[in-house]
Amino acid sequence: MLGSVLSVIAVVVSLGSLAVSVLTYRSAGPRITLSRHSLDIQPFEVYLQVKIVNSGLAEVDIDGASCDLLGSTVTSLPHRLKASASHVVAFRSPPSVAMNRSASATVSVGLGNGRTVTSVVRLSETEQADLRRALLDLEAAQGGGRQLLRAWTAPSQEEV
Repeated sequence: MLGSVLSVIAVVVSLGSLAVSVLTYRSAGPRITLSRHSLDIQPFEVYLQVKIVNSGLAEVDIDGASCDLLGSTVTSLPHRLKASASHVVAFRSPPSVAMNRSASATVSVGLGNGRTVTSVVRLSETEQADLRRALLDLEAAQGGGRQLLRAWTAPSQEEV
């Protein structure tokens, strides 16, 4: 009887240990997310900052980052991202006609473990209006008048 009770207790303890081990293993690696962004639009430059957060328990290298609208990052990389830490990467580019109808930007971050984290940065209506205004100012400075305004059409629901 005592042997049966001890064996049941041993099984319960070992299953509890297995559950703790599995949970620790799953949370031990890096968990990378792109959390926030800020968009600063100057007359001749668009500046985007994206915050990368590691909520896991392991460190990871950030090897590179790119944005489909603004190109490669201007932040010095590679960067070692510690556990439970964050890092801001910045993108800078002059305004271009390709940005005219953009409601979002896709940001890709290459990690040292071979993974790539991709996230879509949604631009608010205010940011879209500021970007459009910067494009119109740039075109006016280049002598194009308001040609861009006549060529612009509202994005469709699928594009938004």
